[in-house]
Order: sequence, then C-alpha cells, then structure tokens
Amino acid sequence: MEGNTGQPTDNDKDNTSKSGSESVSERKSKNSEQRKIEIADMPKTNVNSELKMMRESENKAFDELIKENVKLTTEKEDRDGRIKELEEGKERLENNLKEEKQLNKLLTSELSSLKEELEILRSGASSSEEFRQLNDEIRHLQDRLKALAKEESDRDKKLRNYEAELLLQRAWNIKLERELGEEKLQEIKDVNTDEQVIEDIQIKVKKNVVYSKEPVKSTICSIS
Repeated sequence: MEGNTGQPTDNDKDNTSKSGSESVSERKSKNSEQRKIEIADMPKTNVNSELKMMRESENKAFDELIKENVKLTTEKEDRDGRIKELEEGKERLENNLKEEKQLNKLLTSELSSLKEELEILRSGASSSEEFRQLNDEIRHLQDRLKALAKEESDRDKKLRNYEAELLLQRAWNIKLERELGEEKLQEIKDVNTDEQVIEDIQIKVKKNVVYSKEPVKSTICSIS
C-alpha cells in the first residue's frame, strides 16, 4: 500500500481546477448582476437628483420673486401716497393762483381808476392834501400788485415743480405696475407648479437620452 507523498493527484488537480473555475464564474456572475442593478438604478437616481435640484432652484427663485414682489408693492404704495399728496397740493396751488389772478385783475382795475382820478385832480383845483392821499393810495396799490405778482411767480414755479414730480412719480408707477402685472406673476406660478417639466425629465432618463450631472436650470424667469 503506497503512502501519501503529499503531491496532488490528477483527480485532486481536476477537482481544484473545477472548483477554481466555478469560483471565478460565480464572481463574474455576481459582478454582472451587481452592474445590472447599478445600471437599473441610475435613471431613478438621476431623476430624483435632477428633480430635487430643480425644485430647490425653483423654490429659491420663487421665494426671491415673492420678496421682490413685496418690495415693489410697498414702493408702489409709497409712490401712490406721494402722488395723492402732489395732486392735492397741485389742486390747492391752482385754486390759489386762480384767486390771486382774480385779485390781481381787481387791483389792476382799481389802480387804473385811481390813476384816472389822479389825472382829474391834477387838472382841477384840488387841494394838495387830496392829491397826496391819492398818490399814497396809488403807491399802496402798486406795492400790493408787485407783491401779488411775486406770489404768483413763486406759486407758478412751485406748481411746475409739482407737475414735474407728478409726471416722474406716475412714470415710476407705470413701470412698477408693469413689473407687478398679474399675468406675469400667474405665469411664474404656473411654471413653478407645472408637472410637465418633471415628466419630460423622467422620459428622457428612461430612454437613456440624458444623464446630466449639472443642476437643472430653473424655468422661472425674473422680472425685467
């Protein structure tokens, strides 16, 4: 009976070779299955990642839009208040100017009458006292007319300033109203809640058309 020499027999070699061959095959099979799982999971991962980035981007942009909307609304309300003040001030100035022009007309008429009376006194046998009093009255009227003319000029200048500021404020409000247009806001809200964008991404990923690692650009447009 032969002893064990410690050397592998042919049968042992066959078994070892067969065993080793099965081990490599199993590893290859496992790696292949793992790869299939990874590939199968890629679209889902990309969809979730892209949807998450898209939502974060859109939500951030929409929050900024709301803040800007509040800012513009507040500015518009402030300008509306200023416009109301200007319109009221303009109306007061116009009324004052109207009254002053009527007074100016009356004083001018009175001055003209006094000058005529003065000429009559000069040509007649009037006393020096009457003449002096009439002259004083004429000078007084002339001073009043001069002061009234200055007031009219100042008020007219102030009125023009009011009108210029009114035009500016109204122009700003037209711009603000355009920026705050309900149609544009509604359009932005619609885009923010539009599920079609999500569906488009899902379809592209499923078809292996796009595997983007970059964040999806927000479809929200800023107010210009």
